[in-house]
Amino acid sequence: HQKVSQVLEEGPATAHREKRLTALAQLLEGRTGVALVALDDVWELLERLSNAQLPALEGFRPGESSRIRALTDRALRLEDGDDLAGLLEGLMRESGDFLTPRAELEYAASGLYLSVGDLESAKILLERAGHATLEHPRYLFGLVFARLGQVRDALKDRDGAVRAYKATLALSYAPKAALEVAQKGLNTPFGLEGSTRDGGA
Repeated sequence: HQKVSQVLEEGPATAHREKRLTALAQLLEGRTGVALVALDDVWELLERLSNAQLPALEGFRPGESSRIRALTDRALRLEDGDDLAGLLEGLMRESGDFLTPRAELEYAASGLYLSVGDLESAKILLERAGHATLEHPRYLFGLVFARLGQVRDALKDRDGAVRAYKATLALSYAPKAALEVAQKGLNTPFGLEGSTRDGGA
């Protein structure tokens, strides 16, 4: 608390933090088990709790869900020099799970196809993902329909693109980025020239 006070100066926020940490330490003292706490609080709580210790992570191995999620996130953050074939093979091999459903794998794979100009393959995956029956993650359909609009525009299917953009805008839970792409796509047809990586959904 003293170090935090020196940096931030004493005030309502630092006083509140001190009270909160004191109360939390009193609550946890003498108990056994695992406590999930804010990262900013870890070191001060370790000083206040006599028997507290950090878990040993040397033998930690991510589970299957973590592996699939990491693969999908890597494909969504496409960078120059990535092994597109390897990423695509990995995505298409997986069947998905609750954390990362098949539709999200297909959405990620569509971005790989779009990045190399294989519009038909991207369209097939996006249309399949758009027809998925899932409740989680809700934001996915906004991203799928926004990108489908872009792909249809690039394929010169303006009517289909407009339908996809309007579907995105009709979703109350579509991410802001998807809504912006859809609105921009309604105003101006999407083109591939320099747009696949920096302007896509």
